[in-house]
Amino acid sequence: MVTELAEADPNDRIKTLQEVYLDYYAVGRNLFSLKIPSTIALRKPRERWGEMEKSIVNRSADGLISAVMSLRLLPQVKYLTDSNACA
Repeated sequence: MVTELAEADPNDRIKTLQEVYLDYYAVGRNLFSLKIPSTIALRKPRERWGEMEKSIVNRSADGLISAVMSLRLLPQVKYLTDSNACA
């Protein structure tokens, strides 16, 4: 692909090329989707989570990290110290 881009630019106008891995779908200018069908199962107590719930949480975290990194943002994550979800 890089070779094709170089051949398509005979005037050497392309100065840099960056590859950014996107683990989300851009729906609009200010909206993206992780294509997770439902997160309702996460309302169960964490002790009762199975592999599906763990997979949803991991997919959510991966997608959010991908979105934040591709937008070059530096988020602040805040949570309650006695939060079960962060234990």
